[in-house]
This record gives sequence, structure tokens and C-alpha cells, in this order.
Amino acid sequence: MKGLLLKDYYMAVRYCRAFLLISIVFLVASLFGEGNTFMLIYPIVFCGMMPVTLIGYEERSRWTLYSETFPYSRAQIVSCKYVFTAIVVVCLLLLTAIAQGIRMTAAGTMEITGYINMISVLFMIGFAGPAILLPFIFKYGVEKGRMGYYIIIGAACAIGAVLTMESPEAMYSISAKWLPVICILGGIIIFAVSWRMSIQFYENREL
Repeated sequence: MKGLLLKDYYMAVRYCRAFLLISIVFLVASLFGEGNTFMLIYPIVFCGMMPVTLIGYEERSRWTLYSETFPYSRAQIVSCKYVFTAIVVVCLLLLTAIAQGIRMTAAGTMEITGYINMISVLFMIGFAGPAILLPFIFKYGVEKGRMGYYIIIGAACAIGAVLTMESPEAMYSISAKWLPVICILGGIIIFAVSWRMSIQFYENREL
């Protein structure tokens, strides 16, 4: 598993530097102005799709066939992509949380409940995107499953465009204490179910 994760890391450094650059641009842009919810949602959804890009490169280089000769099970290959996705989403979420915490504190708009709700909603969004898409990718391959990629990105843009009418503080200042629990548990459950489905699909797929 460590070898597979290291391979994905090297591939990400080689082929996915644009993901990091775009995310940083959006993260910096989110620090300015009040209507910046889209700037928070897009980079998390965008980077959550990074494993799809890696799988695309693997299919084009026929790694999916070559990997059958290594002592890795298909379940390990799938699990590596989910672990890598979780690492990317959590790292970006932490950066977003720190940046928004500094911004809200400096602006005097920090409200703990709203801040926690905002981060928990982003957590849910960050894990839901790849959780919905990856089972299709592992079942049908990147080319056939690519339409799902565009649908998810388009949906994120549409949601962000609507939410930009409100500031994050207004959108997530919900007093319900159960919202973070629902979002975090929901994101974890959806991700776990997707993980299991992808393993089953990939084990039954003819390469």
C-alpha cells in the first residue's frame, strides 16, 4: 500500500501541479469580499477529483494491466485511491479552515457555531464528490465515467453561483448543534459505502 501511495504522490507532483495552483488562487480569492462561498466550494471539489486524473494517466499508460503482475490485490489498488483522496481533501480543508479562521477573526465576524458549520459542510461536499464519481470510474473506466466528472464539477459551480449571493457566515450560521455531526458522519458514511462499492466493481471488472 505504501508503494502505491508513493506512486500516486509522484504522479500528482508530475501531472497535477495545476490542481495545487488553481486551489491556491481560489483560496486566496476567498479571503477577499463577503460573497465568496463559491471560492470555498470549488477548490475542494476540484482537488477531490484529482484521483480521477491519476486513474486516467494509469489507463493510458496501461498501468491497470501492468499492475496485475504486482503482488497487489485489486482491493488495495482501489483503497490507495480512496486514501489518497482523503489525504488531499483533508489537507485542503485544513488550509481552508485556517485561512477562513484568520479572515473572519481579522474582520471581526468570527462566530464559532457558524465557523464549525461552514467547515463541516465543506467536509461533506469534499468527500461526497469523489464518493459519487469513483464507483463509476472503477466500474466503467475513466473515458466512460468522465461524464460524471463534468456533472459533479458543473453542479459544484451551480451551487457555488447560488451561494455566492450570501457570505459563508450567513449561509452557515445555523444554530442547530447537530449540523456538524450530520455533515461529518454523512460524509464518512457516503465515502465508506463508495469505497466498498468501488472495490466490488473493480474486482468484477474485465481489464
